[in-house]
Amino acid sequence: MFCNKKCQVLGWKDHRSECKAFKSHDAIANIEVRLLGRIVTRYKAIKLGKDKEDNNFYKDRTSKRSIMDIWSHTDLIKQDPTAMTKFNGENFLVQ
Repeated sequence: MFCNKKCQVLGWKDHRSECKAFKSHDAIANIEVRLLGRIVTRYKAIKLGKDKEDNNFYKDRTSKRSIMDIWSHTDLIKQDPTAMTKFNGENFLVQ
């Protein structure tokens, strides 16, 4: 769900791969897992050099956070039963 057409267009960069996962699974993952899937997808694209092939790869991206900012919290996530249940039960987007 998007607030307007502009947000929908901007969101397509991330939603494209997510949409494929939705079509191949019966259940839709919760927002946390979907966000993680988007982060991993972009990280993989950067590692493959796709960010250098697309002049608009970083367009409208203002966050200065990196995947390592999230990675630094993995021990806390592993200690949180709710977080682990969500991650283990719905990690199909990051495969």
